Amino acid sequence: MHANGLPLLGFTLVLMAGAASCTPCSEDPRAHSDSVPVTAWDGANDDESLLYREAVAQGLQKHPDIQRLMVDLLLQQEVYDSSGAKPIDENALRAVFEEQRESFSTPARIQLRRIFLKTREGITKEDLEAQARKVHRETVANPDAFGELARTHSHGPYAKQGGEIGFVTTDGVGGVNKEIIETAFALSVGEPPSLSQSSDGWDILWVPASRERIDPTFEEVRFTVLRRARSQDQGSRRNAYIQGLKTRATLQP
Repeated sequence: MHANGLPLLGFTLVLMAGAASCTPCSEDPRAHSDSVPVTAWDGANDDESLLYREAVAQGLQKHPDIQRLMVDLLLQQEVYDSSGAKPIDENALRAVFEEQRESFSTPARIQLRRIFLKTREGITKEDLEAQARKVHRETVANPDAFGELARTHSHGPYAKQGGEIGFVTTDGVGGVNKEIIETAFALSVGEPPSLSQSSDGWDILWVPASRERIDPTFEEVRFTVLRRARSQDQGSRRNAYIQGLKTRATLQP
């Protein structure tokens, strides 16, 4: 902020306003300073005008951040301004909803907990299976001990979390083989932990809870649909505007 309370953005806009009238900087940018307009925003004082002249003389309008802001302001003025947008009617909104219906839905999920006893050197297949069956019996006898047993015996990435993977969809989650996800979704929710052998070792899987798929109605997601429709409309107008600039550029001598 300036001493008089004017925001830095205001100064930036003034600097940009002078950019078009500033000729390319020579070896000494200040050589052009006398030709740079000193007009600042309404109410600018002498110090601000002086700073503006110096900023343009130093070629600060060529800074990437300033150039990006110029592009953003141009698009805001010529494309995104609400006065240039057509109202989106009900039929168009419903069409967007139908086209993207799946993206508005929340897929079914299960809460998955896992204790993974990995095949590894130094332990025979028989000993690994015996260990897996022992730990499994303990989880069935006392499900509340599942977390502690996972922290003690599991070799999976979620061992420190007590084997708690969380709610997952059929798409799976990082660090868990898709084979495990498929096995888990075949289990009955709320049943005691299940023991199964995989290609990497033994898994004790538990699905204590689940969440059903949610398919919202149009009215329930109307605001989101409207936001997406406006975004699509802005994208179309942006492309049309840029194409118009390209056409105009090719027609110029």
